[in-house]
Parts: sequence; C-alpha cells; structure tokens
Amino acid sequence: SAPEEVRADAGRVLGDRAAAVARLEPLPAAEAEAPPPPEEPEEGRLESLLEDLRGAGFLDVDRSGETAVPRGALFLIAGGATDPPPFLPADLIVPLTTSLAGPEVAVVAAESSTSTWNLAQILRTDDEAQQEVSTVDQAETTSGTIAVVLSLAEAAEGCSGRHYGVQSGVGGIIPRPLDEC
Repeated sequence: SAPEEVRADAGRVLGDRAAAVARLEPLPAAEAEAPPPPEEPEEGRLESLLEDLRGAGFLDVDRSGETAVPRGALFLIAGGATDPPPFLPADLIVPLTTSLAGPEVAVVAAESSTSTWNLAQILRTDDEAQQEVSTVDQAETTSGTIAVVLSLAEAAEGCSGRHYGVQSGVGGIIPRPLDEC
C-alpha cells in the first residue's frame, strides 16, 4: 500500500475504534467509583491499537483515568504547526475525523492561526467532513478558545458541521446560542 493509503486506513481504524468506545453508555456515578468493570470488546480493541501505535513511536496518549477514551467522550482534534507537514494532512485528518463523528459522537477540529497545515480548510472543503465535523481556526486566541468550547457544546447537542474563525467558510467567529442550531 502507498503511504497515503496506510495513513487513511490508520485514521479510519483509530476513528472507528475510539467512536465505538465513546458510544458506550457512561457508567452510573456509583459504579464509576467502584473497581472498573471488565472491559467491553470495543475498549480492549482500542487500547490494543493505541498501545501498538505508541510502541511504534507514532503517538502518545494522555490519560485522565483508566482508559484513553472514556465512555460518552467528546473529541477535540488539535493539530497543525508552523513547519510544513511531513505528509498531506488530508490523508489522515479526513478519515480520522469522519470515522469518529456521528450522531452520538461529537468532534471538533481546531488549529492555530500560525499553522501552515490548513486542517480547518481541509475539513471545511471535504464533502463529508464539512457536514459532520465542526472546525475552529485561530484556536489559540481568546475568541478561538471560546469557539472551541462552545462548538464542543454544540456538537454534543447534535449540531455538527459548524465552522468558526476568520478564514473562509465560517459561520462566524464564535457560535451563536444553541437554539439557533
């Protein structure tokens, strides 16, 4: 397989597995403090993939608990850099985000104003991603940070495919109230 196909496959598999875990019902508060229940098959498959990718040096995982992706998770994909990308970002970001996104899984992609990767524009111009994934450019600014938080709240309420910032293809700098979804 060509490198771009491998990146696309990796993005799809990672997105599918993380979304499967996020769609699991959150544990009731009383059970959340008890010893963890046996893993669901989705959780085991995701953890195995993450460990393989971490072991090969492709990613690091920050954990706030026992699992990398808690049940009911919202996803914020933060990416980009001032240096040129080492590969075409669309090869990974589009399959990853569209595999993650769905009616029960909120996904927002954010990028800084100094990034040369154009992740937000890539997602805004992809036919599927523009409908399912919300984006924020200039995410490091005050208005960008507000837009990230509010667009995650929007996406959690089922309002996906909303785009914020100062680049082309946006609906405004920050989201409007949720009732305008």
